[in-house]
Amino acid sequence: MKHSFSLILTGALSLVLCSLPSCSKLFDYLDQHRDDVATHCQIQMLAVQIQSSNTNAPVQHYAFTYNAAGKPLSIIAQDPNVPFYSGNHFGYDRYGRLKDFQITDANFTFTYVWHRYTYPAPNTVIDTTYTYAGHVGDANPPPGTTVNDVTKITLDWKGRPVKYTQLSNNGSGPLSSSEVQYDANGNLVSPGTIYDDKINIYQTNPVWQFVFGNYSRNNPYIPARNGFPPSIPSYDQYGLPLVLQYWADPPVAQLFGIPYSIMHVTYACDPGTWR
Repeated sequence: MKHSFSLILTGALSLVLCSLPSCSKLFDYLDQHRDDVATHCQIQMLAVQIQSSNTNAPVQHYAFTYNAAGKPLSIIAQDPNVPFYSGNHFGYDRYGRLKDFQITDANFTFTYVWHRYTYPAPNTVIDTTYTYAGHVGDANPPPGTTVNDVTKITLDWKGRPVKYTQLSNNGSGPLSSSEVQYDANGNLVSPGTIYDDKINIYQTNPVWQFVFGNYSRNNPYIPARNGFPPSIPSYDQYGLPLVLQYWADPPVAQLFGIPYSIMHVTYACDPGTWR
């Protein structure tokens, strides 16, 4: 399988520009062999900088770790004084399904937000959210912890979340419901959004797609205009974005829950790292 994955990638994406037929074949392969993508093209590091008219923040690094099965274990800030969050942690049930997603403090001991996922039906996931409760390594949220939110996530026939129905919200207001759609190209329908013809960064792991609610095949893209460079100025030889940038003040772009002006990505499948 590793050999066939290598042939597909090097054959279809060795050129910087990918013709439409070969891209289509590659995306079909990715849809059918997600475990190969997760094995060979895992994200290893993000280097992020935020720029605005009032600040030029230092580069912050975020390291990604995985278990032996290629499932994410953590995204950990590597530098002091990270302004947004310091750690994301992921846990799994005995079937390998995502069970816990925790956002933690700088010492990775106290959990700010804890998502607990259960699977009552093949097309249904229940996301129960606790806030300010527990520590990394706890088997469950502490007894008596208040449930902040319960959301029913409905999946389509491809396993993509397409409807979010709030079942309870601790009395914070009316219950909400929202739906998302994907177009014929497999990209989220979002008014005004255009996409490139390369591989969406979240496709490197199905956990990213589920947690961040984006199963798009391609990356949102802003072409160069008005003297500003394109939002993705460079890709690696396989069609994965190496640099993402969003020029706004303040910056509003986010990936993996991390705001950024400029984001550099390191993958395990870059030349010489996994062959």
